Amino acid sequence: MDEYSNRLARYIRTQPMSRGDSVALIMENRPQYVGTWLGLSKAGFVTALVNTNLRKDVLIHSIKAAHCKSIIFGAELKD
Repeated sequence: MDEYSNRLARYIRTQPMSRGDSVALIMENRPQYVGTWLGLSKAGFVTALVNTNLRKDVLIHSIKAAHCKSIIFGAELKD
């Protein structure tokens, strides 16, 4: 978990975002969920944990309300 979260933290720091920016995390419960959350925290980002059951307007509202600069989602939600 530590290695995974450190690797993600190093990667996310290379992206065009600033520490303190909010990132939406939309992912089913699994180890990568926790590792991603930890990695974002280690990189200095605020993680907005978004319910995977949200759709359409409610999902858009949640992401906008958290002022998310980016979204990370699980492969199961790619469609």
